[in-house]
Amino acid sequence: MTAFDETERSTKDAAASAVSRRTLVKGAAWSVPIVAATVAVPAHAASPDACAGNAVNRANKYLGARRFVTLPACARRVDYIVAGGGGGGGIGHSRGSMITGSLSVQGGERFDLVAGAGGLIRGQLALQRATGYNDGGMGTTYWDTETQQTLAAGGGGGASSALVLLAPIGSGLSNIPLIVAGGGGGSGWATAWSVNGDDAGWLGGRAGVGADGEPTQSVAGDASMNAEKNPPGPMVVPLTEFGYHGESASSTAAGQGGLVSLSGQGAGWPQPAGLPGGNGSSTNGWGGDAPASNSKSNPTAKANARFGGAGGGGGGWFGGGAGATLWMENQSGVGGGAGGGAGSNYYGGTVKGGPAVSVRTVSLPFPTDVTLSDVSLSEEGYRPGYVYIAWS
Repeated sequence: MTAFDETERSTKDAAASAVSRRTLVKGAAWSVPIVAATVAVPAHAASPDACAGNAVNRANKYLGARRFVTLPACARRVDYIVAGGGGGGGIGHSRGSMITGSLSVQGGERFDLVAGAGGLIRGQLALQRATGYNDGGMGTTYWDTETQQTLAAGGGGGASSALVLLAPIGSGLSNIPLIVAGGGGGSGWATAWSVNGDDAGWLGGRAGVGADGEPTQSVAGDASMNAEKNPPGPMVVPLTEFGYHGESASSTAAGQGGLVSLSGQGAGWPQPAGLPGGNGSSTNGWGGDAPASNSKSNPTAKANARFGGAGGGGGGWFGGGAGATLWMENQSGVGGGAGGGAGSNYYGGTVKGGPAVSVRTVSLPFPTDVTLSDVSLSEEGYRPGYVYIAWS
């Protein structure tokens, strides 16, 4: 059984478990490491009023975090910030969504502050996906023969963060997610190779950056490969292949994985190959996974896909799709990976411009602002999400 200290924080130091939307709604127990962080205290929270207070919970790198908070009986208002985890970097780092707003409460409510982690970075040990309310997808991974370890070839998608209203103890009721902020998509990676070490021929790849979260859910970059011969030779038509980005999730559907467009070439030049990205989840909000380079169904990918590392999809209410990866057959240094799509947000059933929705003892209006996370990159290159609340 998970132990909790007097502040109701989980003290079990274990790997973060994957938590689905359905799991939290059912109120099932789960445990992840918790990393506290200090933030600037709003003016009203610094008041001598005994009812004023605040709490924050921040994810740790790729591990999500959970924290329980019980409001004092005299509390009547809660201001919140919910920021999803950013996508991991291949050639860049995306941002998760950040949702701010307020709730009216009756006092005594219990909340679960679920902070979503940032996606894995290219070159990092690929232990697991970013965890949180709903997990981010894995970017392309590969087996590194020098270190004898599985490493990330493309960036992983960020996990989503959430503010959850806990059911009264012993009531038998379900926990209710109020706000969910989606994670950003992971970025891809690409490499280039020169024929015979000179300008007689050139092969190259281009990678795509993962999508930022809502409200922009910017289009994630596509990947491409090019082959040219200079001076003109047997290959008359330059080769251009495309691996497309994963789609970002919407409020009602998961994002689809990116596809590949391959045309092939004549004798004497490498043949193109590629794998599509995985779809996001429509059942629990996980981001889609990029194709793994150690796929038993595609032996070529085992040797070459790390040079076309694609990004994983971001987690959210619905998950984003992963990007496609592509490479040149028999050329160990040529490939490109596309970016992953972002996960979607959730606002507890509220309608913009409409009346506040009543959820048990909570009155939930539409958020005051939906933008991109303000979290800066850590020294290690992660952009973990967080949840902050202040009550009065």
